[in-house]
Amino acid sequence: MTAARRWLVGLSALGLLDATYLTIVHFQSSALVCSATGVVDCHAVLTSAYSVIGGIPTSVFGLVWFLAVGLVVLLRPGWSTALRCASWLGAFVVLGLVYVELFLVGAICIYCSIAHLLVLAILVLVEWHHGQLAAG
Repeated sequence: MTAARRWLVGLSALGLLDATYLTIVHFQSSALVCSATGVVDCHAVLTSAYSVIGGIPTSVFGLVWFLAVGLVVLLRPGWSTALRCASWLGAFVVLGLVYVELFLVGAICIYCSIAHLLVLAILVLVEWHHGQLAAG
């Protein structure tokens, strides 16, 4: 396995852990280990009307995305085009979520920001190493 693939698997695993934590907190209605005042207010973000789409917490979508990316990297080395598409889709979703946090909710969630940065790091790695990933 190339270094790029190892990095992608590692970033996906970190994202999976982050999204899993957010999903558990959502369904258990327990408090996050995070600031609840000022600009950084995880509670405000994760309990806003925007934190759920069709009854499903956005963290579940993140969980599925990170799992899918990790599995594609591990099990389907020739699927570099699918990986690129998933990476760009993830980046566009991140842009939308950051917009919601900043301009509609007026607060930032640190755990969400970690997931957003991981998605963007995956996109950068996929684009930077596209030729190497396409070769398998």
